[in-house]
Amino acid sequence: MTNIFSDTLIVDTSYWRLDDKKFQDERKKKWPAIEKVLSHWSKSKKAIYIIKKYYLKGETPVWRKVATESEPGNTFLDIATFLWLHPSSDPAVLIPLRDAYFQGFGRKPYDVTAGMSFIFRLGVINAALNGEDWPSESSMILDGKEKLLFDLIFGTVKDGVFEFGGSNNHYEYFWRGESCIHYIADWLILKTLNDCGKTMILQFDEPLYIMFDSINRARFSDAELRREFYATWLYRIAFFDTEKEGDSPRTTCVIKVRKILDSGSNTTELTELWRQVKNGEITVKKPWKL
Repeated sequence: MTNIFSDTLIVDTSYWRLDDKKFQDERKKKWPAIEKVLSHWSKSKKAIYIIKKYYLKGETPVWRKVATESEPGNTFLDIATFLWLHPSSDPAVLIPLRDAYFQGFGRKPYDVTAGMSFIFRLGVINAALNGEDWPSESSMILDGKEKLLFDLIFGTVKDGVFEFGGSNNHYEYFWRGESCIHYIADWLILKTLNDCGKTMILQFDEPLYIMFDSINRARFSDAELRREFYATWLYRIAFFDTEKEGDSPRTTCVIKVRKILDSGSNTTELTELWRQVKNGEITVKKPWKL
């Protein structure tokens, strides 16, 4: 790799195997599906043009130039897209690139939070809905990198923030903990899981840790609102039939979530509500219906 800490964040294009026609043809065949998902994610035409050059040839933009046009909601080569579309899935290759990206040099903090949002949308929302709200191509779009991307990007989060652009420059990370509970619950009432549903990122330990960290950092002040907000979802987690389900991502997730809820390490309000739901002290109407 050449000078990864330069303004342009130059990458080693040998990973793109530009002289390997078969390799290039395979990547070109995948591009239309990637472009469809990027368009669905509201990436601008210019962003897609920049991303396409990176995906096919390893060309990165002049970061400081695109940074003048990039803004929240209109990012170009965000951190998730940057790591996802790199040909390698080797952490030893991607970690130095991630670290260089987080140094700044023309990138901005919302280029990171946009990437976090993308992982949340595909790894949580897309999975919870079996991909119904996304193009059908989204079932293969992360190409098995879901967990790796989460680990690379959210592995930088400490105490609810990530460091960007140097020490003492801290920013709030993106991960909607309360929404995670909601999407797990929706995921549990699907009759069967397709490929999208099987990639739920919340079946893994680290995303669940971030989820509960986010929930426990949120204010839990309106007891009645929270009871209504959580009760149905907690009911599904408490009474999901793991024996009938068998060995599956949902069984794995439910067992882990129950253990965390039973641990007593959460807010007093959440712990008490979980106890009441498990003991049948709260009536939940039609818990297995949307």
